[in-house]
Amino acid sequence: TYYNLISCDFNLMLSSGLPVSIDPTSTRQGMLELAESDRAQLPGDLRIVALIELVSVTYKTLVKCGDFSGRTLDPKSLRSLNADLDQWERPWTVKLAHTFSQHNQLPFTSVRWYRLALNSASLAPLFSPEKQARPQHSHLLSLQCLEKSLTAACQIVFSYSFDAGDFVWDLESQLPSSFPGGLFKLDVEALQRMQYAVDSSWISYTFAVTFLVLCFVRQIVDGTSDFNHPII
Repeated sequence: TYYNLISCDFNLMLSSGLPVSIDPTSTRQGMLELAESDRAQLPGDLRIVALIELVSVTYKTLVKCGDFSGRTLDPKSLRSLNADLDQWERPWTVKLAHTFSQHNQLPFTSVRWYRLALNSASLAPLFSPEKQARPQHSHLLSLQCLEKSLTAACQIVFSYSFDAGDFVWDLESQLPSSFPGGLFKLDVEALQRMQYAVDSSWISYTFAVTFLVLCFVRQIVDGTSDFNHPII
């Protein structure tokens, strides 16, 4: 219960802009020790360890830059954050990706939400209806944040499609061949589990859909394999 409170608390920070109530870094060491125990090798145990480590790594980056909401990260902090999330994901994907329905459950649903929430925050001016609005960061960084955001949003949506476990790990917004062909076939069982999900799961899914729609409405993407660079 305590570990899930840490995760829910962190998700609330991302959606509300309020500081966390529980410092996740104090729990990380105990989690790493648990991961090394022979008695804690079941997928459920490892998922909790991975989740707390993810929250701790992300929170540490936010503390460094003094932005606990993650909404005004500077370019250096954004690059560091994305690198840390990539570094976290690689070993945990190897350990957990093969387990049942892991492609649409914690902790990977969380890392996609963190990527989307934190990278898209810097793109807010890009989605403004005012034509003179421009991103506050460089053109290159804006493209990088947009690519990270689009990939995460697509992963969140497609993780609820049938056979998503076969392709969602390698899905990239700028690589059309990484997307499945044909119509979107819903994973009914995964959708049924959503009725028991906490609010942050619904928020992340709704945000992902809204973000993708806005990208089309603002003509930032046009359905081809490349971003509409002139708009940025």
